[in-house]
Amino acid sequence: MQRMNASRRRAGATVIGLALVVSACGGDDDSSDVAADPPAETAATTETPAAEPADDGEVATTTESAVETEAATDEPADETVDETTYEPGPYEYRVVNLLDEPVDVYGRTQGFVQAFGLEVGVAPMAVTEFVTPPADGTLVITTPGGDPECVATCPHIIANLSPFESDGPHHTVVLHDADGAPAAFDLWENHDGTSTSGNAMRAPVADTGLFEVTSIDVTDNDFGMRLGFDGTLGCIEGDQPNILVGGNQVPAWTYGGDSVDVLLFDNQDQECTEPVGGPFTVEGGPGTRTHLILTGAPGALEALTVPFAPADAGADTDEDASADEGASADEGASADAGLAVTAIAGEIAVLTGMPESDAECLATEIIDAIGLDAAVEGGELLDLDTADEATQEAAFDAFVAGMATCGVDPEALGGE
Repeated sequence: MQRMNASRRRAGATVIGLALVVSACGGDDDSSDVAADPPAETAATTETPAAEPADDGEVATTTESAVETEAATDEPADETVDETTYEPGPYEYRVVNLLDEPVDVYGRTQGFVQAFGLEVGVAPMAVTEFVTPPADGTLVITTPGGDPECVATCPHIIANLSPFESDGPHHTVVLHDADGAPAAFDLWENHDGTSTSGNAMRAPVADTGLFEVTSIDVTDNDFGMRLGFDGTLGCIEGDQPNILVGGNQVPAWTYGGDSVDVLLFDNQDQECTEPVGGPFTVEGGPGTRTHLILTGAPGALEALTVPFAPADAGADTDEDASADEGASADEGASADAGLAVTAIAGEIAVLTGMPESDAECLATEIIDAIGLDAAVEGGELLDLDTADEATQEAAFDAFVAGMATCGVDPEALGGE
C-alpha cells in the first residue's frame, strides 16, 4: 500500500475557515451553535454519599437521583429489533445519558439508509449495554421520537458515529449538555495506542486498578478540580502532572487494593482538605479499568461508575496466513488514517490556534465524514479546497458538529 505524502499539508483552509465563521456567529439550526463547556448553572441536587458498590459487571450509581441501569432497557418500544436482521459490524457502543430527557439509539446503514432501533427511550442517568450497529454503518442517537433516517437538516440527531479502526471496537458515548444543546463525547476504550487524543482511554495496569474521570457535563468548574482518596491525606496526582479534573480532559488515576473512595476538591484547595464532591466508590482491583463519570456542579456533584470492556474482548485469535495478510492491510489503512489526521490537524491548529489534541479530534471527525478512501488517494492527501461540493459540505458539517463532540468552545478559537 502506498503511503500518503505527509508534506502535503493544505487540508482545506477555506472549508475550515467557513466553519469558524459560522461557529463564531452562532451557527445554524443543526449543530454549529453547540459549545464545548456546559452553561454555568448550579445543579439543583445536593451532594449525596456513594451508594453500596454494585456487583461485578454492573453499573453502580452514587446518587439518589440516578436511575438504575435496567431502566434503559425496560419495556423497549416496538422499534427495538433483533440485531440478526442485519449484518453486525465490528464496533460496539454503549450510551451514558446525562441529559435531562430520554434519547433513542439506532444502528443505521450507509448508502440506502435504513435504521434499526437498538435502545429506544434511554432514560436520564441510565447506561445501556453494548449495542452493535450494522457493518459499514453508523450509530445514530436522536432526541425522543426523532427520525433516525434523516440525512439533511436534522437537529434532532445528537450523534452519528462511525469510528476509524484504530479507535478500537469498544466505545462509551457520554451524552451531555453543551451550552443548552445535547452533545456526545466518544470515549475509545480499546484503541490501538497510536492516538494522543483525549478520547483515547488508558491501557490496563496489571498490578493496580485504574479509573478515568470524565467531567464534561460538570458546570461551574471553569478552573478544574483536584482529586484525592478518602482516608489519604492530601491531593493525589493523576497520570498527567498538573492536570485538573474538568472540561474535555479525561485524566487517569491508579489505586491499590480492590476499591477506592474518590473525593473532589476545589482547585484552590491545594492540600485537599475540604471536599466539594464524593466520596464516590470505584471498585474492580488490579488489571481493571473504570469510568468515573461526573455530573452536577462542585458542592452538588453526582457520579456514575462504569466498568470498561475487557481489553481482550473480541480479540482475533486466528493465526493463519490469510489473517496475517488482512492484519497487514489493516495496519496500512491505520497508518494512512494517522497521517491524514496529522496533516489536517496541523492545518486546523495553524488556522485556529487550538491545542493539538482538539485539532486532532476535529481532523478525525472530518476524515470520518468524507471517508479515508476519499481523503487519501494514490498516497496523496485530498485538497479540500479543490474537492467537489458534496465533499466540502461533508467536511464543513463534520468540523462544526465536531466542535461539540470534541469539546471545543467556538468562542475560544483565536486563530493565528
